[in-house]
Amino acid sequence: MGNGVPVMGTNQQGGVSCYLCGKVGHYARNCWAGGNGRPPPAQPTALAGLGDEETREFREYLSEKIKKKKLDEERREREEEERRRREEENRKERERLREAEAREARLEARLVKLLAQHNKAGVQGNSSVERKKSPRTKARVLRDITSYLEESEDDSEEVRKEAGRLVAAIEKRKGKKRMSEEEARVSKIRSVRKGMREDPVKIEEEEEVRTPPRDLKGEEDQGILDFAIELHRHLSEKKVPELRKLCNREGIEWSRRDTVIGESVKCKAKLAYVKFAEKGKAGCSADYRNPGATLLICPTAYHRACKDTFGRNPSFRVIPEAEDKVLKRMRSNYEQQGLTSIARWQSGGKIGLAYVLPKDKDLQRWRPISPSTCDPSRVAAARVGRAIRYMLFGLSRKEHFDLKSMDEVGERSKTIERELGKSADDAFARSYDIKDMFARLSHESVVEAVEWVVKYHQSKGFKGVRVSCRRKLCTMMRKIRKEEGFVTMTFEEIRREVGFELSHSFVRCTGSLLRQEMGIPMGRNSSPALACLVCARAESRFMAVTQREGGMMRGMRMIDDVAVIGKQPICWTGLNVAMMRTSS
Repeated sequence: MGNGVPVMGTNQQGGVSCYLCGKVGHYARNCWAGGNGRPPPAQPTALAGLGDEETREFREYLSEKIKKKKLDEERREREEEERRRREEENRKERERLREAEAREARLEARLVKLLAQHNKAGVQGNSSVERKKSPRTKARVLRDITSYLEESEDDSEEVRKEAGRLVAAIEKRKGKKRMSEEEARVSKIRSVRKGMREDPVKIEEEEEVRTPPRDLKGEEDQGILDFAIELHRHLSEKKVPELRKLCNREGIEWSRRDTVIGESVKCKAKLAYVKFAEKGKAGCSADYRNPGATLLICPTAYHRACKDTFGRNPSFRVIPEAEDKVLKRMRSNYEQQGLTSIARWQSGGKIGLAYVLPKDKDLQRWRPISPSTCDPSRVAAARVGRAIRYMLFGLSRKEHFDLKSMDEVGERSKTIERELGKSADDAFARSYDIKDMFARLSHESVVEAVEWVVKYHQSKGFKGVRVSCRRKLCTMMRKIRKEEGFVTMTFEEIRREVGFELSHSFVRCTGSLLRQEMGIPMGRNSSPALACLVCARAESRFMAVTQREGGMMRGMRMIDDVAVIGKQPICWTGLNVAMMRTSS
């Protein structure tokens, strides 16, 4: 210490100094600069703030990377699934094209064979005739020239030279020498008038002229081919109104001009083939390359089966009215309910003639068929059936078992396997067959099923369905607005048309006019869609009860064949309970 000023940073011997402030007399823990011995609070530095910002940015970058990776994986999965789907569609398309090419090749080979047989027979006949035909033309020409020279007044040498030169050219062109009288054939002498011939004409030929034998098979095939070609040409000359009348008369649904002509030719060619077969071998099947058993039914037994199936069936009631009056009343109700907006009333229609078909597995059982090919309201029924079918597949696939086509069986089976594989190691399946699917459906159940599917789509905000006039395209609509090429049907119109079809199911059988009061006709255009809709509603109720019981069931159904798949043993207990509840 000098001049009374302490020296900082020094420590006197035996004294106490603070290393924080450099003063003596206290320790660092008691220094007022350090907060009575506590270290001063740490001030946030710019470096620390910079570290937090970098950490946050790194975390955001990492999360973005993870999200991007997930999106890339999902995109790759979708692309892979889309690629597999396209490959499957391409494979199916290639198979269809291959089958079509094979059919075309077989048809072309058959046509070539038939034409070859026809041409061979014609060539054989023509060659034989040409080989034995005498040169009548040359002889006539030579005879005319000779007679001209003999009768001509011009006897100049120049004319005779020109005539001889002409005769030589004709004989040279024919490639034959002038025959002598000894070599001449008696059959080619035409100078003798008819009726003055004393001796019969003889043909001195080494080979006798014979007509080739008839090829019955080739003649039959050629006749059918000529008939089909001529019929196609005849129908192609007709106008569209004439073709429409022809379709109404023969029960062919109008689609396009070429399609209708092809269908008509195909149907009439089949009938013609049967007629050709009846002329040849009686009792053979239509396709002689695939002969099979022919079922012969006694007319009395068939009449009795029609009586039992329709006349004595409590589902049908005899209507003691004429067909004209019934059709007139049907048309009046059809127009009053405003169904002409769906399709016009077919004025040339009539009530279909019902018939029965024996079942293959049991010939004692008969299948009732009520055709609607001539029904006046068949177009409206077909369009409503397409609309109901489209509305059915708008439901969730977990609520019903219905399949669009058999092509979906494989994909649907894989989906069921994945869903059941999440909670079970194995599954058990049962198959069922719905007996008398069409005949045992009550009209009330059909109306309830239609109301059920309509309410479902109304809850989604839809107002109706658009159905294409010529194609199978259908769309749901949120606004009632007409579109060219489509028929707009509201849900109320669909209800009215279904009610009209159920209340006007008339058939003719065994001389009586009947109305079906129980079940839906097997043969109507809308019957398959209505039957599948009733089954789908029952399946929806069944699935709801099964889920409440704690089971997990899946299934597939194609019309009346059902396969139910579930876990063991809970699901089958739930299946029995659900079946009892849905039946009640």
